[in-house]
Amino acid sequence: MIDILGSSDVFRQCSARDLKRISLFTEDLSFANKQVIFRRGDPCSFLYVLADGLLKLTSSTGDGSEAVLEFVNPPASICEQTVFTQRPFPFSAKALQPSRVLAVNMRSLLELMHTRPPLAWKIAATVSAKVESLTERLLCFASLNAEQRAASLLLEQFADRPSRRGPKQTDMANMLAISPETLCRLLAKFRRSGWIANSDGQVVIVDRNGLHSVLPESPNVFSHE
Repeated sequence: MIDILGSSDVFRQCSARDLKRISLFTEDLSFANKQVIFRRGDPCSFLYVLADGLLKLTSSTGDGSEAVLEFVNPPASICEQTVFTQRPFPFSAKALQPSRVLAVNMRSLLELMHTRPPLAWKIAATVSAKVESLTERLLCFASLNAEQRAASLLLEQFADRPSRRGPKQTDMANMLAISPETLCRLLAKFRRSGWIANSDGQVVIVDRNGLHSVLPESPNVFSHE
């Protein structure tokens, strides 16, 4: 558990001593496929860290439909800014496959941060850096065309995880703000180019450089690194 906490976004800069303390008020939870971890508007009682599996973050649109905001891969923390804002969750999270999630008790974490100012500063710095990265990502996303967005998302979801099932194409199309039919055409084009292949219904990256060739010089917009 300590290793997973230490590799997550929010606790990456924390000392081994602080990680051990945090682990004392952290629950190790398991979620089945399609099970909801939390819903938009729920009180932020826990800070969640994905240890294994795949999560989908969604929000409701004006017409009541679901908008896919992000796919979360391990190890990653979710909605770290709520540590400081204490506001309800601004989106919902659902498991897309059996997933293991660490739930850090928010009240206990705040109490520890109050007694450990260096820990509070480290977490604040990490959260600020992630918010900056997200802003850059959104600006970059807006400048990409549909083909570039699809290539970037494929690289983020499948290039380094050949044995893990990725998100459904309908969810990917939703996040990319394109129709499922457009995504199918783009995937077919990538297959004809020899960049991807299908294996047991899942995408497999065959030529990573080929997918990169359609992208601008900036890094993968779906990566938080």
